[in-house]
Amino acid sequence: MFGANKAAFNVLSHFTKKRLEINEDVVATALDKLNSIRRDPSGSSMRENDIVEKPNYNLQIIIPAYNVEKYIEECLNSVLKQDTKYKFIVYIVNDGSTDNTRQLIKPFENDHRVVVIDQENRGLSGARNAALKTINADYVMFVDSDDILDEGAIDALLNRAYALNADVIQGNFKRFKTDAKKYTFGSDLTDTPDTKSCDLLGFAWGKVYKSSLFSHLQFPEGYWYEDTMCNFLILSQCRKIASISKNVYCYRKANKNSITHNTRSNPKCLDSYYITKLLLKEYEQLGFSDENYTDRILNQIKFNTERAVRFLSQQDLKYLFALHCLLFDTYKTETTNSDNNAIIQKALETRCFSLLMLYVILC
Repeated sequence: MFGANKAAFNVLSHFTKKRLEINEDVVATALDKLNSIRRDPSGSSMRENDIVEKPNYNLQIIIPAYNVEKYIEECLNSVLKQDTKYKFIVYIVNDGSTDNTRQLIKPFENDHRVVVIDQENRGLSGARNAALKTINADYVMFVDSDDILDEGAIDALLNRAYALNADVIQGNFKRFKTDAKKYTFGSDLTDTPDTKSCDLLGFAWGKVYKSSLFSHLQFPEGYWYEDTMCNFLILSQCRKIASISKNVYCYRKANKNSITHNTRSNPKCLDSYYITKLLLKEYEQLGFSDENYTDRILNQIKFNTERAVRFLSQQDLKYLFALHCLLFDTYKTETTNSDNNAIIQKALETRCFSLLMLYVILC
């Protein structure tokens, strides 16, 4: 469960008896307090996109670009120099860049496989959504503009996707630093014909998605952690998910403008809760069904708490816990079969704030 910390958790958990009272007044106070720290963006992931019935391409690659003059050429070359038998089109979305990004993109417009969209800055979600409005391919892929597509990635992913008629195929990824092309271990996937959606990595990149999955969906704008939409709404639609062992993606570490770098000191960490609340509501409205749904919710509550514990006070963490309890009461569908998630479920159902915090700290 927790490795070396398992024994400590087992001992200390016996002392976590105090229960938090949660009523309408507590919930109202919690919402007011968290909104005073970071207001709910109140976006939506629901939108109608145009999916071409008989597409001209096998793959539509979407690359948002905002102030990435250091990396954009390397990224685009890694995509356009792919040796593949498949037809693909690349949508580069210049999201209001103020540096030299747009000028560096310009020569790539001469490639017939490239479409450039220029727009005012709308953030990562807004850039992706601009390219999702019309989808003219069987599958969709997302590549971040400071990362690299590994050699042979398109063939490896699409070969498996078409062979299995899969909704999603995920490949392995490697990490590297800007100042040295020394790649390090990123993930450890195997060639698996059937993978549970809850076992996939939560990032939008490193996968190909059947385009029909985006018929009614977009990335919610105004939030951090926009990739959470894939976990709750995209993967929940899937009937066939598989993984491959090949490295398909190279992720650039230590980009100091990244969310991961800044989350420790930014109130936008609360977006993790807000986007969870939004997606749970819209999941129900869309009528989706997923046998792993309760585990998905419990995993997400753990992530939300881990992000918030770096920023919120003890009292504000209790407010967040109260709101998580309310969400779980409203949307849970069954009892988890996971030992780890059973602890989170017990903490929520018994209103034991200290048990959840102990788990988050020691796991």
